[in-house]
Amino acid sequence: MAAVQAGDVATAADTFLRGAVGENYRDDIRSRLGEGALEQVARDARFFLTDEIGAAHEWQIDAAIAARITARSLLVVGAEGHRVTRVYAETAAALAGMLPAAESLEIPGVGHGMPMEDPAAVARVIADTVARRSGEPDSR
Repeated sequence: MAAVQAGDVATAADTFLRGAVGENYRDDIRSRLGEGALEQVARDARFFLTDEIGAAHEWQIDAAIAARITARSLLVVGAEGHRVTRVYAETAAALAGMLPAAESLEIPGVGHGMPMEDPAAVARVIADTVARRSGEPDSR
């Protein structure tokens, strides 16, 4: 990202979050984390934008690699994520088709920023999945 390379991490973080979560991401951050949270996001974003994004772009998975992943996997997407981009749902659908032990769930009313938009719904999905799966034999 040009803004990161120019040293403007705040603009880069804003651009990324608007593209990944949507125009209203600021409201969700402020309501969940308080008024100073946006400044904290900008301060903390450098590593994510310089190292983690690059690593994600280098990561490759195909059907042969995915078939070797036998651990049970939970793929969760926000039902409203398509309002920003379809890439999250498309990626989850592709992974679900490749991972032999994947389960897909959709959380209504949220997008890709679901942990910030509705943390209780995300927690319920995880807790319900763990409760349902505890006691099931592992598929490996």
